[in-house]
Amino acid sequence: GDLVLVGGDLNAVEGSWAHRELLASGLIDAQGHTGLHGATWPSESTDFVQFPIFRIDHVLHHPDLDVSVQQIRIPHSDHQGLLLTVQSSQ
Repeated sequence: GDLVLVGGDLNAVEGSWAHRELLASGLIDAQGHTGLHGATWPSESTDFVQFPIFRIDHVLHHPDLDVSVQQIRIPHSDHQGLLLTVQSSQ
């Protein structure tokens, strides 16, 4: 099949219906091992807490892709950024 990579602000936490459906399709959660340390939202909030407590930004990929994810701070954004390194094992 196609070497699919899905990434972005899904507005869905790990374990939500949308997240489970993507995993059920055979995609792998590149951040699945991160737990709370993988939280991406909110960041630099003036209305809420000052550190991320939810992971609503996700990277999921085909099993034949090797994907590493690094969180980065983006000035003036309410989300942490995700910097990807992607390699194909094919």
